[in-house]
Amino acid sequence: MVKKLSKFIGYFLFFIMALIVFMPKSSLYFLGEKNLKKQNIIISNEKIEENLFSLNISDMDLYVKGIQSAKIKEADITFLLFYNSVDIKDIKISSVAEAYLPTNIDRVNINYTIFNPLVVNATSKGGFGQIRAKVNLLDRKIKVYLKPSKKMLRKYSRSMRYFKKDAKGEYVYAKTF
Repeated sequence: MVKKLSKFIGYFLFFIMALIVFMPKSSLYFLGEKNLKKQNIIISNEKIEENLFSLNISDMDLYVKGIQSAKIKEADITFLLFYNSVDIKDIKISSVAEAYLPTNIDRVNINYTIFNPLVVNATSKGGFGQIRAKVNLLDRKIKVYLKPSKKMLRKYSRSMRYFKKDAKGEYVYAKTF
């Protein structure tokens, strides 16, 4: 009985690993890009490189409704069955947004796990400071915690009005979408 159970677990783990390794990662990316196009969000000029467990994308231009909104230097998308993440580095937002926030973002990390399938977590660091965000897909709520930089507090007070300061000194933004 134990021998059959261990054999079953071994085959199951082998199947899962094979599924992760041979998954068409670039096809999933292009499917996502196609769905973004329906929302008038276009990613262009990107270079794609597939790895064993991830997809590396570099030199992307992001257009929203035909207007170039951002340049992204590098993005790593990790596809694992139980945990998926997107790690984006070196983002330069269009100068149009400079009146509202700093245009350089050092890093953004978005992750999702099937153990908590209705919540997407994100962290970010840039000229604005540090952000932690949680999106609850069932309740359709987003909660953003900001530790602002001195530059953000001083120069972008108009944007800081949307955040409320909590007892820990963090600024919180909550919205239902």
